[in-house]
Amino acid sequence: MEEKINNENIDKNKRKNKRILIICLTIILLIVISTIASINIISRIKIGFQIYGDEKCPQNHEIMFFGTLDITTWRCNICGEKIGEGATSSTPEICSICSLITDRCKKCGKLK
Repeated sequence: MEEKINNENIDKNKRKNKRILIICLTIILLIVISTIASINIISRIKIGFQIYGDEKCPQNHEIMFFGTLDITTWRCNICGEKIGEGATSSTPEICSICSLITDRCKKCGKLK
């Protein structure tokens, strides 16, 4: 009888330790993911300043995009992502995500 109680206590401790381990690993994974994401954001901001400097966009280019039914493929100058979207009167300098992250104009790359 006493041996059965000891085995049950050992099993409970193993399950408890397993839960604690899973929680710790989940927390570590979340920390790693958030660190990588923040490094990516900081990297894009630095690249934006290296390429386009700190000048402000002289006009609101965002409203000047006119799309057609054609698909234009181009590369973002900040992240290097290959983008395929509706053709415009001219190809943007940076993608929508980099524009949002760096607060830059998609058309000219300068600060908004």
